[in-house]
This record gives sequence, C-alpha cells and structure tokens, in this order.
Amino acid sequence: MTTYTYEEVYQKSLEYFNGDELATNVFLSKYALKNKQGELIECTPVDLHKRIAKEVARIQKKKYKSPLSEDEIFNLLDKFKHIVFQGSPMFGIGNNYQTVSLSNCYVLESPQDSYSSILQTDEQLVNISKRRGGVGIDLDNLRPTGSPVNNASRSSTGMATWMERYSNSIREVGQGARRGALMLTLSVHHPDIEIFINIKNDSTKVTGANISVKLTKEFLKAVEDDTDYEVRWPVNAKKPKISKKINAKSVWKQIIHSAWLRAEPGLLMWENIIKYTPTSCYEDYTSVCTNPCQPASAKLLTKEGIKNLGDINIGDEIWSKEGWTTVINKVLTGKKDVYKYTTTFNTFIGTENHEIVSNNNKIKVDLADSIDILTGPDLNNSNIIPQIVMDGLVFGDGSVHKASNNLVILYIGRNDLSYFDSEIKHLIGKKRDSLGETAYEVKTSLTSNEIVRTYNSKIPEKFITGNKDVICSFLRGLYSANGSVVHNKVTLKSPSFDVIENVKLMLSSIGIRSYWTKQEGKLVKFKNGEYFCKDSYNLNISKDRLKFVKLIGFIQEYKNNKIAEKNKSNKKIKSSNIIKKEFIGKQEVFDITVNNPSHTYWTQGCDVSNCGEIPLSALDSCRLLCLNLFGYVVNPFTPEAYFDYNLFYSHAKIAQRFMDDLIDLETEKIDEILNKIESDPEDYEVKRKEIETWKKIKRFNDEGRRTGTGITALGDTLAALGIKYGSQDSIDVTDRIYKTLKFACYKSSVEMAKELGAFKDFDYEKEKENEFLLRFKKEFILLNEFNEDGVYFEDKKHTYINGETLYNEMKQYGRRNIALTTTAPTGTVSIMTQTTSGIEPLFVEGYKRRKKINQFDTHTKVDFVDQNGDKWQEFMVYHNKINDWMKISKETDFKKSPWYKACSADIDWINRIKLQATAQQHVCHAISSTINLPEDITEEKVSEIYLYGFKSGCKGITVYRDNCRTGVLVNVDNKKDNVSIKLNNAPKRPNVLNCDIYHISVKGEKYIVAVGLLDGMPYEIFAGKDNNEVAVKYKDGLIKKVKRGKYSLINKNNVVLYENLVDLCDHDEEALDRMISTSLRHGSEIKFVVEQLSKTKGELQSFAKSIARALKNYIKDGEAVTGQECPECQSKLFRESGCVICKNCSYTVCQ
Repeated sequence: MTTYTYEEVYQKSLEYFNGDELATNVFLSKYALKNKQGELIECTPVDLHKRIAKEVARIQKKKYKSPLSEDEIFNLLDKFKHIVFQGSPMFGIGNNYQTVSLSNCYVLESPQDSYSSILQTDEQLVNISKRRGGVGIDLDNLRPTGSPVNNASRSSTGMATWMERYSNSIREVGQGARRGALMLTLSVHHPDIEIFINIKNDSTKVTGANISVKLTKEFLKAVEDDTDYEVRWPVNAKKPKISKKINAKSVWKQIIHSAWLRAEPGLLMWENIIKYTPTSCYEDYTSVCTNPCQPASAKLLTKEGIKNLGDINIGDEIWSKEGWTTVINKVLTGKKDVYKYTTTFNTFIGTENHEIVSNNNKIKVDLADSIDILTGPDLNNSNIIPQIVMDGLVFGDGSVHKASNNLVILYIGRNDLSYFDSEIKHLIGKKRDSLGETAYEVKTSLTSNEIVRTYNSKIPEKFITGNKDVICSFLRGLYSANGSVVHNKVTLKSPSFDVIENVKLMLSSIGIRSYWTKQEGKLVKFKNGEYFCKDSYNLNISKDRLKFVKLIGFIQEYKNNKIAEKNKSNKKIKSSNIIKKEFIGKQEVFDITVNNPSHTYWTQGCDVSNCGEIPLSALDSCRLLCLNLFGYVVNPFTPEAYFDYNLFYSHAKIAQRFMDDLIDLETEKIDEILNKIESDPEDYEVKRKEIETWKKIKRFNDEGRRTGTGITALGDTLAALGIKYGSQDSIDVTDRIYKTLKFACYKSSVEMAKELGAFKDFDYEKEKENEFLLRFKKEFILLNEFNEDGVYFEDKKHTYINGETLYNEMKQYGRRNIALTTTAPTGTVSIMTQTTSGIEPLFVEGYKRRKKINQFDTHTKVDFVDQNGDKWQEFMVYHNKINDWMKISKETDFKKSPWYKACSADIDWINRIKLQATAQQHVCHAISSTINLPEDITEEKVSEIYLYGFKSGCKGITVYRDNCRTGVLVNVDNKKDNVSIKLNNAPKRPNVLNCDIYHISVKGEKYIVAVGLLDGMPYEIFAGKDNNEVAVKYKDGLIKKVKRGKYSLINKNNVVLYENLVDLCDHDEEALDRMISTSLRHGSEIKFVVEQLSKTKGELQSFAKSIARALKNYIKDGEAVTGQECPECQSKLFRESGCVICKNCSYTVCQ
C-alpha cells in the first residue's frame, strides 16, 4: 500500500484545486484516508472518488438488474462536478481503518424526567458522536426549574444543568478533533422557555450545542394579538401538573433579542414540519410523538385504586408485572381510531398498532390471537366497610318504591337471615309488611337512578375507581346478592355485560382472576305462559376462589362453606384468546412511558407494552448527498447560458439510487460497529446500552430507508445564468430546479420500489391526505430534451412529466424511501466544490474564513482562539467563481458581475424568504438556511423576518447578524481606526441574569454585592447592607427583573433571597449603583471603574469600597494599575488574583 507524506498530499491536492489553499486544507484534514498508523494513503480527491465508486458499484451489483459500472459512478463524482457525497459518507465509505457511521445526523430518544434517563441519553450522545454523527435532543420532558423532586435536593435545577452536561459531553468527545454537532430543542410552551432562550447570551454557556425553539401557531397568534399564552409541564399533557399564563410578546422579544445578539436560538415552525413531511403519516417515524396508545377512559391501576389514563400524571406509580412502576412520560398525541379487544379474562382498549404481551412476546394487538392475563398485587387482607357492603347488596338486590317517596327496599329471605348478625345489621331498618313479608327499609348511599336492575345496569364509577377496601366491600355485597357457588366455582350472574366487565376489572385489580361465560337467550315456560329470557352472563372465579373468600367472601356463611380448598388442577391459564374486536370511534389518545425493565404495565387485566418505549423518530438517522447545480449550467457567464434540466433530472434519479445504496452500506457499517462493541473487553452490562442504541438505529435505517438528497451552489448557478439572487427570476428558477429534483427523486424511489420493494411500513391509506404528497397531483415539470419518463410537450422540444401520473404510480407500488429530499449545510463540501453553499447566496466577494484546528494537528498555524479556547486557522478567500467570470467575461470590475448587490447582506430579506419558502414546498425535510444580516439591523426587523418566514411556509429560520458572535465567515472591515470618542450602545438587558454574590466587610460593616453577569462579565451591580442570614450561604444566583424598578435576587433553586434589590440601599447609594451599572453596560474597563470607586470619600466611602472589592475579581491578571506606585520601591503595581501586588519587591495590599 502506497503511503504519502503530508507535503506530498498538500502539493498534489493544491494542484488539483488549482491553488485553492482552503479546499486543499479541508480535503487533507477531513477526508483524505489514513491507515491505522495515521499515514496518508490518499493523495488527491481522485483517490477519494475511486474509493467511493468501488463501494457503490459493489452494492449495486447485488441489487440491480442493470447496475452502473465503477467507471460510470466515478465519472459522476469526479471533480465534485455533479454528485457529491457529504460529510460522513465521504469520509466513511470504503474506510476500513476507522469504525464510523455513514449517517450525518440522528435524533436521540428524548430524555425522560428522571436522572437515570438523562444519563442514558448522555451515554447515547457520546456513543453516536464518537462515530462521527450529529445529534438532536428534545428537552420537553424535563421538569422546570424549582419543581419538587423526590431526592436529597428536594427541588429541580431545571434543564440548564442538563444542557451544560450534554454540551460538555459533545466537546469532550471531540477532544479537539472532528465531532458530531449537537442541537437542543425546546417547546415554546415549556415553563423554562425564558431560561432556554437566554442561556447562550452568556458566551461561556452551552458552547458545544446549538439551540432551537419549537414554535406553535397558538403562540404566534398570541404574539400578534399581544395576549397571554400557556406555558405548561408536561408540555403535551391534557391536565398538566404546572400551568401558568405569561405574555407571549414578552417571550417573543426575548427570542428576537437573543437571535439578534448571538444568532441563537434558531426557530422551528412545528406545525409546518408535521403538515408538510411524509414521515408524519407514520407513527414510528413522526417527529413529535410516540405510538398512539390508549384513550383517556382506559383503566390503569395505581396505589390509590383504578384510575382513568386521562387522570394519570408523570411521576404517578402504576401496576405492572414488575411491580409498582413510575410513569416517566405521558404525551397527548391527537385523535386516533380506538378499538376494544375482548377476551373472556380481560379487555384491551386502544389503537390497532399498540403492542400487547401475548405468550410473553410483544406484538401489535391487531396481529395477536391472545392477550396475556395480568392481575394486581396479591393482598393479605382488606378492611370491610359496612356502608359500602350495603351499597353492593342494594345494587344487586335492592329496589325503589316510588310511591313511598323513593324508599329503598331490600327483600331478605330465609336464606339471608345472617344479614341481621353481620356488619350491615345496623343499616337494616323497619320491616315494611305492606310491601311484602320479607321487605325491609335499608340505608344506602346509592341514588334511586343507580338502583336499576336491567340489561343496561352500570356500576357507579366511585366503586370501580375506589381503593382496595372500597372494591372488596362493594363486591362482598354484590356477590351476597347475586353470587353463588356452583361446581366449586364462585359465580356472579347478571343480565348486564357492562356489570360483568367491571366486576372482572375490579377483581383483577385486587389480584383475582375471573372469566365470563354467556347463556344464550331462550324461551322459558312459566305457569302463566312462555316468555323469552334474554342473554345473561356468568362471571366465574375458579383458581383464585380462596383469595375471594379471604378478601371478599359472602355475608352468608353457607355459601362460603361450599368452597372447597383444593383445586382439581393447579394450572393457570396465562393468555386469553381475543374473541371480539369493536370499533369505538375516534378519540384523543395518550402515550405513556414507564421505567421498568420490561416496559409493560397493567390495563384492565391485560399485560401490555409500554406505548412510549421509543419516542418515535428517536434513533432514526439521515445520510446526505448533494448535486452541484453549477455543473448543469451550459455556457456559464455568457448570454447563451442555460440550465440543462434533462441532465439534472437524469443525474438526480441516479443520485437517489446512490442514496439507497448508501443505506445498505450503512447497514454494513453498523454491523461493524456492533461487532467492535461486542468484542471490546468490558462486561456486557457496561456495553448493553450502546449495543441497544445501534440495534435500534439499524432497525430504522433498514425499515424506513430515509435519505437526504439535496443541492449546493444555487447562488453561483443563478449568477452563471445571469440572474440576480433575490430577484423574481431567481425565485422562478429556484422553483423549477427544486421541483425537478423532487420529481426525479420520487420517480427513482418508485422505480426502486417496483424492483426491490417499498420501505417496510408503506401504506397509501396513511398517506392519502398528506399535503406534501398531494401537491404532485397538481404539478408537472418540463425538461429541455426528450426523456422516456414523460411525453413530448406540444412544442415538440420539451418533455412533459405529469405529477398525477407519478402520484398514481406511487399509490400502486409505494416508494423505496420514507422521505427523500433536504437541503443541508454544505460548508466543507462547498469549499471543495469551490462554489456557494447550499441554497445560500454569496456571503461576500472577499472574506476571511476560519477552519477549526484539531488539537493534535502539528502542521497548522493557529490564527485565532475563540472564547471557548478552540483554535482556528484563517484563510483570506476571494470567491473562486468570480475568477471564472472574469476569465469568461473579460471584465475586472466586480460591480459589473452578477453577484454585485446580490450578496447576503444586499438581498431584500422578503425576497430572500420567498426564495426559501418556494424551495421548501418541494423538500421533504426542513431546509437548513441562514439569513445573513448587516450589523446595524434592528431587532424589530429581525422580528418581521421571522414572522414573515413562518407565514410563507418555511419550516425553520436562523438569522446571523454580522459580527454578532465569533463566526466561521468573517466580513473584513478595511476602515481605519477612528481616534474620536466611540459611543457604545449597551446590550439590552435579558429578563434573567446570572450573578455572583459577595459578602464583604468594610470597617466592621457587612455589605452584600450582587454582580449581574452578561457573557461572564459584569453588567450591573446591586449593593447594600447585608442583613439577610439566608443569603449569606450563597455565592451565586440569578437576578430577575420582575417589573420596572423591581429586581429579585434568587438562588439556583428559584428561592427568593431578596424580594427587591433596589430596597437594599438609600437614595445616594442607589444613585451610585446606577452610575456604576451604566458604566459597565457601556463597556467601561473594570479596572478604571474600580480605581474611581477606590477614591470615594465621605459617607459613601465604605459602600463604594465594598463594590470595588467585588469588581476587582473581574480584572484580568497582569494588568497594570494606573496612577499608583508601590509604596516600598516605587515600582508599578499589577492586578493579580483580585489583589494589587508589586512584582519587584513582592509588596501586596492584601497582606
């Protein structure tokens, strides 16, 4: 095997890229293959493309009747001219030296609201990131700041803690080298939304992740109407544990300010994502919810008794075969078709695709023949409640005498005389001979409407959902009235099937199994004639009849005595056959997640699977490939330039096949990863979670076959066609290009479905109302040459391809991939294609580009170190295609170029969004695009941009204001320094600031100084006499603006230490506080502020010195103190560790 030196690869690749140092550096550091010894074994991208072509050809030979040859594939990849594999696929395909995934991005299982789940998500994050994958984590499930928890701290610190944890993990995995990106998302309805929005205004926080807010139409409507909206937790709960109203416009302003200040958070329009994405038709692949589960009326067993699912909350304990288990997530997932599955032992109510347990195996209920029987916990005893026993007796045997003012009567015959010596004797009243010789008046809590013995009788809900003592007492009365012992079985007879089902449910909840039998209606002869007796039902207790006697029993001892102790057989039936399925109707359904190992729970006597075991787009992944649009421009930068739609269409179809081949290559890579993990020396329990994670990823990869086929170089393509980016012509051309891409990819996927089969879960019935797919029926495309996929247009020059024809083919055959297209970031890819990136316009004609440096890279010069300590190399870039334009046009004046007034900062933002929205209607996934804005744009304008984007149908928008933070692209400012006084605008104060708390004593007087921090530096101060014994314990916390003139000091657990910090000081002290805060906000150097405070005389001297001592902690070590000399040796004094020292004689003012 040939190996190359760094210099050899650099020089050969520099020649390949025609002297482009940045492209050369990207190839060499990111994609050139190295062996296990770290030696370079690829010299130029020619070797890279041969490696990829060889692997794709190998897969195609296995799959297709007419595969492409290795040479044909190479020609499509060569020079990055047409088809470009992005990121992980480019690095990993054919790479036998590193065990990596080929997927670019993953969505993790959302952490549930438990420490264990949060740590498991952290473990998944690390395991995927180390294989080069980017990761998304949604934080909606985590409880808000200050919520009570059952641990030593007693209250939650909220999600900020876990954001930092995940951020630190992603940076640690990178170890200064390549790592996957991390995206954290949160619903705008979460109570911690304001903390989430503002957290990155401190540039030292969450440095390893990007953040995005999921917006809803409900919230945006409240913004427009300037009204309050609900924040709640759990976010999707019908009856949330926490709910309050806050002003929508206030939250919106914070979002806009943070986006303006730091380019984060990004915003996601969640309804648009769901509405216009084909995957949302399939529960296992949707972006927002887990499997539809059970309706609110489904019964679950809690320690307090049977409850409706709708009344269950996160944190509640419910029964399962593992014992009592905690509900760690509950999500309302909308209206679904609900069915009732009946067996003689139990009943399941839920959706068809909900998994139950059948013969110890999980299976979708609609595919099952039986459901495993599960009863509640074994009970040692019960406390019989006499009044409820009487209620059960009256329900079974009582009657209402309406003529006697609804008097409740119980007929007590000679076999029931034991009632008079039982626990209910005091509830039996006067004998009513006028109503019958055995009629007695009794006391009951039942109403006359509840005492109806008909075929439609229903047990009152209060007895069904009561605790074990209520259930045992009611059933004791009911069985004494209508029960008997026949053939050693305890039997309850009733004409009402509803009564039978609910008694069966109640018995199951206390650990007693029962089953029903039916007696068919028939004609019966009586003395006065023949009568038809309707169907009736017997509920039988056989194996558990001794439990019945122990917990319930009959009032009549003669019935108890009939029950024999020995069973004929000790064998218990484990599973009961489904005998009936009924459609109940469309109902709102819930997912719940429980934290036991088997992920199962009890519902109505059934053992069923945890419906939220996998939050359902979790651990799905996507691979990326793009077509270089510039490669399809014929005669670029000339009046004869045109876009070859026919070639683009043909190549896009091939590219979609490449994407499906990539899925098969990824399956091989995942098998390699699993083999590597399983061969590692650690114990299986250490590796178990990682193995499970990759097996789930493999399942979604193989079954959904999700792809991300996209484009790059739109900006340069428009320029090559002589079209200004942002013009109406550019929007029209973008529409045609993206529509052609969509048609080609879907046509290719349908053809693959014909040949190889559709993705596993394809179901036209589920997709038939999807708005994204329905658009095909109204669309068509035109190609500039004849293509066999369509027919000649009327001009006999173009091919007409009808979208409705394609839609009908998809309806018949399905498609190979659940979702197909995207427009992802193409940062390093566009450097090697030497074009503009993705859908973006040209940033600027000349700019500085930063490339992150691997900490182990010894060849690269460090040009810049950011606030996080990350090192970067800087390149001055003059856009490559401008040189091409100059050569072709013979022009040298940039103002005459097609990019002039069409760079990112020049484009009218309305047209910029129109172009993105136009493209978005043809893209399955969200388009990743950043709107670059000038530094002086206002926050009001940013707000308008976001609102317009969502109204236009965009799925997500991010803005970047020039110089708002350290960026990869840096606009070069050639203006000379202005020596005049510079006016600095103070950054707008966030609603909540982190703060340091100092307790300082000056001349015996105790002061507290709260220093509010923005980006880790002092932004404001509040100081005064320190008389709060609670506050003395704390060294940091939060300053929250409650309203104008009121600022509260709270600790990290949301406990208020000072109601209003303004009240700490008198008027003179308050004035000094304000002046100091104003100086800090406008950028005054802290050392000068401290020096001026140290000169204060008079009554404010001690107050000023307390503030000065606090602020000294923020002066950088090593700075000289101006205007002062060492009193010992007259040398300069320096700041160090919050003190002033002399480096010459070691004098210090702190001795």
